[in-house]
Amino acid sequence: MTLETSWRALYERAMLELRPDELRKSIEAALSAIEARIQLVVASEMGRDQNAGELQALADAQQSLRNLQRLECGNAVVGNLPTEDSFQGKAS
Repeated sequence: MTLETSWRALYERAMLELRPDELRKSIEAALSAIEARIQLVVASEMGRDQNAGELQALADAQQSLRNLQRLECGNAVVGNLPTEDSFQGKAS
């Protein structure tokens, strides 16, 4: 299984996970694989046009997993993104 297909398999597994105790681990594994693939695609020498579709798919999958994580696992988000709690009390 290549990195390109492994992130997709991990993404699908996380999105279909029904056991709450396994969901967080599945999401974290998928997000890690997606981040690794993003880094590989961005660093590759292929043209941007060729990578645009995959980068969009990666971004969409990443956002979907973060939404699932927020809804099903509480406000904690894996990675460097702030949680909703970190914005409370700050002026816009």
